[in-house]
Amino acid sequence: MLLYFVIQIPAVQTWIAQRLAGYMSDKLETKVEIRGVDIQFFDTVILEGIYIEDKHKDTLLYTDKLFVGISSLSLNDSKVHLSEIKLLNNTAELKKYPGENGLNFQFIIDAFASDKKTSEPSKPFKLTCDKFTLVNNKFSYQIVGKQPPEWGFDASNIVANKLSGEFRNLVVHGDTIETDIVALNAIEQSGLQLKSLTSKFTFSSHEMTFDKLKLESNTSHINGKVKFGYNNMGAFANIFDSVKVNFDLVDSDLFFGDLAYFAPTLRGAKIKAGIEGQFSGRLSKLKGKDVKIKYGTATRFYGDVMIKGLPNSSETFIDATIKGLQTNAKDIATIQLPPFNQNKYVEIPPEVYALGKVTFVGYYTGFLPILWPMVSLPPLWALPLQIYSYQPYQTKKTLAYEGSVATENFRLGDMLPGLGFGVVTLNANVNGKGFDLEGIDTKLDGHIAAFDYNGYRYQNIDFDGKLIKTEFTGG
Repeated sequence: MLLYFVIQIPAVQTWIAQRLAGYMSDKLETKVEIRGVDIQFFDTVILEGIYIEDKHKDTLLYTDKLFVGISSLSLNDSKVHLSEIKLLNNTAELKKYPGENGLNFQFIIDAFASDKKTSEPSKPFKLTCDKFTLVNNKFSYQIVGKQPPEWGFDASNIVANKLSGEFRNLVVHGDTIETDIVALNAIEQSGLQLKSLTSKFTFSSHEMTFDKLKLESNTSHINGKVKFGYNNMGAFANIFDSVKVNFDLVDSDLFFGDLAYFAPTLRGAKIKAGIEGQFSGRLSKLKGKDVKIKYGTATRFYGDVMIKGLPNSSETFIDATIKGLQTNAKDIATIQLPPFNQNKYVEIPPEVYALGKVTFVGYYTGFLPILWPMVSLPPLWALPLQIYSYQPYQTKKTLAYEGSVATENFRLGDMLPGLGFGVVTLNANVNGKGFDLEGIDTKLDGHIAAFDYNGYRYQNIDFDGKLIKTEFTGG
């Protein structure tokens, strides 16, 4: 008990702080400062004004106040169990310097690694903590010498401000960290906000997993499981090509304006869609299985997709198996066209609105920019067609297709008013290019079950021929 009262004397606490800082400076061979130490009942330690430099004499860590609640220590077993850690007004600056292995705190790991030569392998250090709290912290990660982009999130230069959160059941074992993220929020320097994040989190030198994830950003909500695989943390500097991802999303809402922080060509996009599905691969070549997308009031998509070319939307190629797609003209008219900062939308002919809901089952293979003008075409595109496109957005657009068309009581007269057409029921094979009457060049063969023209109904007609512009030849 006498020792406890002695430790409470300010001069003694100052002496302890100086001795501890001196020991750490010698051990780490760098500058370490500790302004004050407060030991309460031998199970709580409060450190104030902690400062640690890296080997380049830059700030590695500054902590205004650190609370540590100690439950048990077993140095022989390399185990430490803490009841609580609390960091207030902490600044951590992680850096990857050219020509160096690891980050700028690697020397701390090396300093405390066992130097003893023994025939028995050393026991890996294990730290457990019941509760870990962050209050108003700043975290940065920088690959020194990497040129930053003009705008957007830069994985090689991350600065997270106002970082606060609560973690439970923290376990640090070897190079692996596991914890339950109860709450986490921050504002990144790009403007991207992490409003809320909860997850069962695992991190190692080659893998990062967010299980049972619930994430809210500026305007998006992501739920499910997210996993990243990488050779080292430097891979995030080229996240689209160097990091493998697995996304298992459920009941999520994705706003393209948030995606723009990672793919600047989407800047200005106001598109928001509900999304579910399993995605895997690299972001530059992403596979999606059992993907469900909800947009607007009536648009629903279900299918499998392969997306190549991100983050450059003008060179992004899509290969989609469309198991089900439905939409209407009202939803299509709200879709923005690239470049998104010009605030342009799809223009829909007035007669298309009369068609109501249209559906599509089939395939789409082509560049993303070709997809945008397709949605303004007459509803022929919304029938079961396999469509191929060959030209990128900047050049002349040539749309070709091969597949089958099936209609039942299709109201052709609503799409082409004033020409005497009524409803049509048919099954046909098509192979050609072009969709408008001035550019269409298509081979057709099939069977018309019923066709209304000028008040008369024609039935059971087989046909085989070619449609070029407005002229059909064949029989």
